[in-house]
Amino acid sequence: MYHFYLDESGSENAGILTYSWIAFDAQNADHVNRTWRVAAREPLSRDYGIPVDYPLHARKFIRGSGVKTLDGSRTDRAAACELMLNVLGDCPQLHIGTVYRHTHKKQKAFTSERFALYRDTLAHLDNFLATRKTKAILFVDGKGSRRHREESRALELRNLREPIFKQLGDEQLLQAVDLVAWTSYQHLLRSPGRELVSSWYDTFLRRRDINGRPLMLTPHVPAPRPATNDHSSSTWVSLSGLATA
Repeated sequence: MYHFYLDESGSENAGILTYSWIAFDAQNADHVNRTWRVAAREPLSRDYGIPVDYPLHARKFIRGSGVKTLDGSRTDRAAACELMLNVLGDCPQLHIGTVYRHTHKKQKAFTSERFALYRDTLAHLDNFLATRKTKAILFVDGKGSRRHREESRALELRNLREPIFKQLGDEQLLQAVDLVAWTSYQHLLRSPGRELVSSWYDTFLRRRDINGRPLMLTPHVPAPRPATNDHSSSTWVSLSGLATA
């Protein structure tokens, strides 16, 4: 049994959608949580005055909003992020992954594409678990919605349990995957003038990425149902070819 933590990133203006996860064997859950707290959050409290239980949102944090002790110091905020990323990169029990998609869609169409990538991400993870002959519990950042539930139930997932939505402030490892998602997105974005944050994926996270790089997921089209004499419908869907380099 595995534990997965999932979060999204990306931007409509940039035309990039991403989902990132951290994962580990359920037997290592206590160790991973303790490592994050002792090696990442407690040093942030000691060295930068950020309370251990303060909910860190990567995008807001690096921009200097919400953490009064570091609002005026870009250098310290960057150092704090590097400390946390290094802890994740140095944890051998931890695996990360990112999938992404480019799109020119805007507004409602962009939102629909986001849900499509969410659905394809769940299918991708379910297929990955099948190859490993194991199951997983999935925790997702956010409140969730009826659309999220519809997308996951339509897949008839066999190895991934129904996603559990939790608020970032209620779960330390959702804050960790939020940082992974934001960092992986910055790696894909390669924004001019932001070479430091663009380099963090290669410096800290690539060595923990189970795929060695972010994977682009092509839109998934269910396979045609085979004709049968008794007119029964098949629930098998081919997931091959979901991931491309």
